[in-house]
Amino acid sequence: MPFCGYSYSYAQQTNHLFRHITTSDGLVSEKITALHQDKAGFIWIGTQVGLQRYDGTRFKNYLADIRDTTALQTDWISAVFEDSKKRLWIGTDHGAPYILDRNTGKFYNYNLQATAGNKINGTWHFAEDQKGNIWLAGHEGFFKLDEKTNRFEKWNARIGIKESIKTGTLTIDKNDNLWFCTTEGIYFYNTDEKKLYSKRYNPAHNPLFEINSSIANILIDTNNIWISTGLKTVFRYHLLSQKIYTYSFEKLPEEKLRTGNEKEDIAFVFHLKNGQVIVSLLNRGLAYYNPEGDIFSIVGIDNTTEYSLHASGREGSKCIIQDRDNNVLIEEMEV
Repeated sequence: MPFCGYSYSYAQQTNHLFRHITTSDGLVSEKITALHQDKAGFIWIGTQVGLQRYDGTRFKNYLADIRDTTALQTDWISAVFEDSKKRLWIGTDHGAPYILDRNTGKFYNYNLQATAGNKINGTWHFAEDQKGNIWLAGHEGFFKLDEKTNRFEKWNARIGIKESIKTGTLTIDKNDNLWFCTTEGIYFYNTDEKKLYSKRYNPAHNPLFEINSSIANILIDTNNIWISTGLKTVFRYHLLSQKIYTYSFEKLPEEKLRTGNEKEDIAFVFHLKNGQVIVSLLNRGLAYYNPEGDIFSIVGIDNTTEYSLHASGREGSKCIIQDRDNNVLIEEMEV
């Protein structure tokens, strides 16, 4: 799963020329798990065998060393995030979160000083609210950084999410409300009211909380909330009308015959700087949303053409970012 990129033109959205970056160019692995551009312009690449910094030409590698407490203790990187204080956060798939000191190359392991019940065993991603608080969506719950103690504290019980509920990613809206993805649907914490809404508590009968599915990710734009189930359905909730719209994608005829399934499997929902919404389809490619017609156009996989979208394996893109030069960087799919 190498990554690729194309130059995005707001005037011409239909022509995509993909440049592919692979192990032959210096990637330590073709299993890409995270992409992030920092404020200095470097691209940070998380893989299953380590972290890399890419300047457009050269790679710098950061690999695990269990003999060194100031190094990564696992190579499987799951998240990279730079906050407003220019701290570079690194999440791992089965272990601690870290901050990387880019001057020394040393990592601070947040599990070393963690109290009982607050150790983190795997990170989905990081987020920052309007007040500068750092939140972590972990494999075993949601955590918030206490800046005074420099420790993460688990928040599930504080906001009313039961320990038995399996948790995923989180999204923070412009009002600092928290949207949680779980295996039991969407949980929404209103920070002003200090109330938790879900299918268990939905007095206004909001259709968002009636989605009876595990939630993969939530994306909030100006007028809509997009929800991916990670299965065969994407939902769009229109904020003004409070109506919910459902989208699915037909498989190509030959794929219907081969698999016996009518619909494409869906990974995540992403958006670009101008609000362009992209849905990652596991076996088909990328679906671009056109709000004027309320339809999607698909950029399909083509492994036979050099500058097309390539794929290998059986997994859709989990990482799509747009850099400051408007290039769109995509973790190439496994299908």
